Amino acid sequence: MHHTDHDKLDVIFPHWIHHNQEHAEAYRTWQEKLTSMGYTEAAAKLGEAQDLVSRLNEIINEAQKLIHK
Repeated sequence: MHHTDHDKLDVIFPHWIHHNQEHAEAYRTWQEKLTSMGYTEAAAKLGEAQDLVSRLNEIINEAQKLIHK
């Protein structure tokens, strides 16, 4: 069966979002470790990275909605 690019997008968008969430969870784990080690500024940077991943997922979700209008 031949899948169109549109079909592939129905798979790839959720995959990207899930993959990004996994990264955010790893950042959160390491943020906690850095905090406990006293590296609060580095931990804060990982917090910023988590925020960016959340925003990135919002953008990907918006793109997905646009192809399903």
